[in-house]
Parts: sequence; structure tokens; C-alpha cells
Amino acid sequence: MNLRDYIEMGEMEAGSQVKLAEFLMMNPANIRNAKRGTQGIPDAMCIKLAKLIKVTEIEVIAASNLVTEKNPERRKIFEGCLATLASIIAFAMFLSVNSITYEAKSMLLQNNTYVTNTIYT
Repeated sequence: MNLRDYIEMGEMEAGSQVKLAEFLMMNPANIRNAKRGTQGIPDAMCIKLAKLIKVTEIEVIAASNLVTEKNPERRKIFEGCLATLASIIAFAMFLSVNSITYEAKSMLLQNNTYVTNTIYT
């Protein structure tokens, strides 16, 4: 995700761009510029935004820094943060789906055994 995505999530959560700016104690013009990709937002405000939209703080900080960082080595660091987080989220989703599938299969087997035992008993 990029900073624009996080800001849009924040706008939805806050109700509007103006309300998000008030919540983040920022000028609405700065929010518009950040959303447009012409400036980042301060790290402290990234943390507030992350808590509002319920994502990890480093995701929003990295996305914000990628907007303004010109040094290729530093950009790699921030890109690495986002790539690592994306991998962790994908893995967590995989585990969650497999866990649900396992639980569903177990419940079906238990119910099938119950039905079979009830019918033949």
C-alpha cells in the first residue's frame, strides 16, 4: 500500500479529509499534498493515523517516507519494510484460512460421526 491508500482509509474512518486533518492536528492542505504524493507526513502523525486505521505504525511511516526519500539506499530500507509486512500479512492470512478450513473439516467430521451414530444406534 502507499500513503494515499492509508490516507483514504483514514478519511473513511474519520468521516472526511477535514476531520482527518483535525484528528492528525495537520492543515488539510498538507493532507491533500500527502495524498497527491508531493509530501509525506510527520512520523508522529503517521503513528496516529496507523492507530486510527488499525495497521502497524511502521507501514504508514515507511509509506510516508517513500514519498519524499530520494536516496536509493534509504528507499530500499523503506521498501523492505513494506515488503516484509506484506509477506507477514500474506502468511497470516494463509494460516488463518487453513486454520478455519481445518476447524470446519473437524466440525463436519464430528457432526457426521454424530449423525451416523444417532441413525444406527
